Amino acid sequence: MSTSEQESLLDARHLEPPEPMVLALRELENLTHGHRLRLLLDREPYPFYGLLRDAGWQYDSCLFEDGHVEVLIWR
Repeated sequence: MSTSEQESLLDARHLEPPEPMVLALRELENLTHGHRLRLLLDREPYPFYGLLRDAGWQYDSCLFEDGHVEVLIWR
């Protein structure tokens, strides 16, 4: 996990499900207003998107040519 002033980075590309989702939810519990979580994954986290929406989080995702996905999450 690395952190800038307004953004935390969680690189979960080499973790097996459900560990990336569990770690991301733990990070989101501590995310303060105005901060974002950048989550790197090996695949699209389709079930996770529904959890984010239901909990009131906003997100944007981007699929890269090498197959990894970057999800930026904020309130």
